[in-house]
Amino acid sequence: MKNNDASSRQLIDRLLAKNKKAQRELINSFNSRLFMYFRLRIKGEESYEDLVQDVFVSFFNAIEKDARKIEDDKFIAPFIFG
Repeated sequence: MKNNDASSRQLIDRLLAKNKKAQRELINSFNSRLFMYFRLRIKGEESYEDLVQDVFVSFFNAIEKDARKIEDDKFIAPFIFG
């Protein structure tokens, strides 16, 4: 993410608090890159939008189950693209 450390930490804290605006901010930040990631790697009739949505659902479920997984913003991109 292209934020400084303080704003990244604030976003993470807001995500952990289930702040809807923070969730939207994260989605907006990664949505188009994630869509292109799938489009370039998966050929065929796949619904890329569904795949992107599944990634975000998995991400939010993971941090809900174990908040320690998101100690810093270095966790976010590897989880999403991993």
